[in-house]
Amino acid sequence: MLVALPLAHADPQAPAYSPYEEETIARALARHGAELEPRPEGKLIEEIGVEVLDVIEARDPLPGALNGLHCTTRQRAIRRELLFAEGQPFERAVVDETERNLRSLRQQSLVVILALKGSTAGHVRLLVLGKDIWSLRLNTAYRLTGRGLEALFVEPSEENLFGMRRSILSMFAYDPATVSFGARYIEPRLADSRILFSASANAIVNQQTGKAEGSFGSFEYGVPIYSTRQHWAWGATVSWREAITRRFSGTSLAVFNGDALTDPMNACPDPRRCIPVRYASDAIFGTVGVTRSFPGKRVQLVQVGLSADRRVYTPIDLAAYDPAVARQFVEDRLPTSVTRNGVFARYQSYENRYTKVQEVETLGLQENYRLGFEGHARVYPLLGAFGSTQTLLGYSSAAAYTHELGDGLVRVLAGAGLEVTPAHDSIVNATLQGGMRLVTPRLGVGRLVLDSVALLRPRNGLNSISSLGGDGRLRGYLSGLILGQNLFAANLEFRSRALQLWTFQMGGTVFYDIGDAFDSLEKLRLKQGIGVGLRLGFPQLDRTVMRIDLGFPLTAGVQRNTWLDGLVLTFDQAFDMPSVGSSAVVR
Repeated sequence: MLVALPLAHADPQAPAYSPYEEETIARALARHGAELEPRPEGKLIEEIGVEVLDVIEARDPLPGALNGLHCTTRQRAIRRELLFAEGQPFERAVVDETERNLRSLRQQSLVVILALKGSTAGHVRLLVLGKDIWSLRLNTAYRLTGRGLEALFVEPSEENLFGMRRSILSMFAYDPATVSFGARYIEPRLADSRILFSASANAIVNQQTGKAEGSFGSFEYGVPIYSTRQHWAWGATVSWREAITRRFSGTSLAVFNGDALTDPMNACPDPRRCIPVRYASDAIFGTVGVTRSFPGKRVQLVQVGLSADRRVYTPIDLAAYDPAVARQFVEDRLPTSVTRNGVFARYQSYENRYTKVQEVETLGLQENYRLGFEGHARVYPLLGAFGSTQTLLGYSSAAAYTHELGDGLVRVLAGAGLEVTPAHDSIVNATLQGGMRLVTPRLGVGRLVLDSVALLRPRNGLNSISSLGGDGRLRGYLSGLILGQNLFAANLEFRSRALQLWTFQMGGTVFYDIGDAFDSLEKLRLKQGIGVGLRLGFPQLDRTVMRIDLGFPLTAGVQRNTWLDGLVLTFDQAFDMPSVGSSAVVR
C-alpha cells in the first residue's frame, strides 16, 4: 500500500479542510492506496473514480446495519453531474465548480474531489468522494419557544428513489390556527436529461372547525442554470395559494393597535380598537422564460419572458370593531389586490471566482461563496392590455461586492425598485434595500459575524409589511411581534470553533440583536436583545445546523410570561448569508 502524502503537501490551490474532512480524506487515501498529486493543474485526467460513503461509517457510534434503511446514491447519479471527463486536462476551476454543484444536492453533505497521482508524471486520477445523508427521511422543521409550538413542518419522504435523487414527499404543517397536508414529486434529471420537473399540491384545514379553508401548490418544468460554461436555460413555473393569511405573535394572533400613541409591543386597552391581523388571500403566479448565458471570467446572463400575477386580499369580520380603526387596518395592514401581467427582461453579471470557508453557516463542512462584483437589473412593463390592474413600468436593480478576509469575508449589498404609471408620470411603488455581512477570520477559539439589513418603502402601493421578533432577527421577543412597512435590523454574533464529538460537531454562540419594523421614520424605536446559543452539526443527516437559542429583550415594557419566552429550537443559522437574486436583496 502506498503511503499517503500529508494534506499540507497537496495541491496548493485546494482548500483547507476541517478535521472531519481531513479524517475522511486520510481514510479514503488509505483505502485506495493512493497519494495526492501536489501539482495537478493541466495534467490529463486518466481515470475518474466515484465513492459514495455510507450514512453510517465504521467511525460512527451507530450500527452499520442502519444503512440498509435508505437508498444509497448510485455512482451514475454522481457521474452525470461531473463537468469534466477522462482525457481532458485538469482544471481547478472546473473541479471546484463541480464540487459546488454536488454540495448543492440535497442528498450529499460532505463533497471532496481529490487529485491523485497518475500512472505517469503527466497524468492525474480523480476521486470524487460524497457522503450520503439519510434518503428515507422524516424531515422536520419547527419553532419551539417558551410560549409553545409556534410552527411545525414534517415531511416523510424518500429523497433518493432508486439511488437517482428522485424525491417523493408527503407533507404536514402546523401553525396555531391551521394544519396543512399534501404531497410533492421532484425529478431533477428527467430521463437523464437536464430537465427538472417538480409538482406539489396541498390542502389547508382550520384546526378549530375542521373544515378546509384553502390550498396551495406549484409546478415547475425546465432546464436550470447548472454551470458557468452553460449557454442556454429555460423554464416555466406556476404556483398558487388560496388561504386565510394570519400573522402570529408567539402562538397568538398579532393585533393591529388602532391607538397610534400606544406602543405596539404592549397590550391594547380597548378590544374594539384591537383587530387580529388576518385576511383572506387568493394568489396565483406564473412565469415562462428563456436565458442566454455568456461564459467567461465575468459571466453574463440575459433573460426574457412573460409573467402573470393575480393577488386578491379581503378583510375578515371587521363589523365588531371601531369603524375608524377598521378603515385604518385596511389602509395600513391589508395588502393591495392587484393583477400584474406583462413581459420582462433581466440582466445579470458576476465574477466567476469563489472562496471556500468553514464554520460560517455549517459546521465541519466546506462552504462556497462568490467573490467580487455582482449586479442585476430588471425591467418589466405591466400592461393593461394583458389584464393588469394598471399599466405600469417597473424597474429594479441590485448589486453586491464580496471580498475575502483571510478565512473570512465581507459582503455589501444594495438594491432599489421603482414602479411608475407612464400616463401620469407618478410613482406607485418605490423600495430601497441595503445590507452587509462581515465574517472575521477565525480568532483563536472562534469568529465574529456582523450582519445588517435595511428595507425602506417610500411608496408602498402594494401595502407590503415586514415583521421582526422571534427566532432570527430580534431574538428574545415573540415572533412577528413588531410589524411595519419599513425595517432595520443588525445582528452581532461570536461563533465558536466547532468541537468534534465522534463524527458530530458542536459549537456555541453569544449574540446581540437590534432592530425595528416601523411605518415611518418618526415611529422608529430600536429594540435590543442579547442571548446565547448552541449549534449542532450532523453530516449523516444534513448540511444545515440544528440551533438552540435563548434570548432576552433589553427593551422595557415587552410582553413576557417567563424567561423561557426567548427560547427557540429550530434549524439553520438565525440569519441567512445575504445575496442578490431577481434584482433584489435576498435574506
